[in-house]
Amino acid sequence: MTNLIDSVKRRTPQELPIVVEILPAAWLKHKGMLRDALTPYEDICGVMPYTTDISMPHRYEEGFYTDEWGCLWENRTRGHDGICVAGPSEYINDPEYIMPPNEMRPFYHGFMFQRILHLFGYENAMIMMAEGGKKLHRVLDTVLEYNLRRIDAGLYTEKNGICYFGDDLGTQKGLPISPQTWRNYLKPCYMKIFEPLKQAGKTVFLHSDGLYTEIIPDLIDCGVDILNVQGGIQGLPKLRQFQMEYGLTIDYGINRQTLPRISPIQLNEELYWVFNVLYHKEGGIWFRAEIAEDVPLSTVMALMEILRDFKSIHAEYLKGL
Repeated sequence: MTNLIDSVKRRTPQELPIVVEILPAAWLKHKGMLRDALTPYEDICGVMPYTTDISMPHRYEEGFYTDEWGCLWENRTRGHDGICVAGPSEYINDPEYIMPPNEMRPFYHGFMFQRILHLFGYENAMIMMAEGGKKLHRVLDTVLEYNLRRIDAGLYTEKNGICYFGDDLGTQKGLPISPQTWRNYLKPCYMKIFEPLKQAGKTVFLHSDGLYTEIIPDLIDCGVDILNVQGGIQGLPKLRQFQMEYGLTIDYGINRQTLPRISPIQLNEELYWVFNVLYHKEGGIWFRAEIAEDVPLSTVMALMEILRDFKSIHAEYLKGL
């Protein structure tokens, strides 16, 4: 974990920060074969314990469940997270009567912008954002108030001073709302959520999928120190600019959409291109690999070899210091 913080602070980490995450669905499909494939790469991914009794959050189990807001979720594939299929009908019909949950649960993926989508559905949420007015402000204030209570209660994931959050802000083509609308309505919410953490000297990590390049400076302004981005969708030159001009650390998520079908040669070319643009020995870059069940084991091993090469390159730079 020291390497992660050293990278954020530009203190030349002793090892290049690399995070490997295995989805439960991958263990369910490959079982011991996946463990055997990863065992030679424990220097990259750590020790990967595997048992036939795979425990996972309830969201990863098949079936339906209701969250603390009353939103209905469905999961059709065990080992993956579910999707929200319906918000509470009373809120959809009249957003002004929205009430925060009585039960406080820890932060999980989709805590602000996505929560509004979950509560009202995409189309209703977009109409509300476009119209503005007191209904939207009532919704924003209610969701924000609940999040601030969770911050006060410490119901967020924190490891070694890094506080982890996730909220997908973009589509594959851009923001679903204009940058100015985001700044008017949502930016103040993120600033208030992260402000107590920043005042306490914490480091803020935000995962967010999609394309939202226009508001990355705003996220930095809100207090985001580390941004987990989806592949190269933001554009590598832009990411490099945010590293250099704003001091942002990029947690580069290796493209989960292409990883199942990319060849080892293509993967090598793509990741070395990323490495050459974003790597600096002082820090500002993490690499993150998420392995799902549709990624061939041969690709998993090729990926581990590439990440090991990156780690070795960084080690060689350290020798020259």
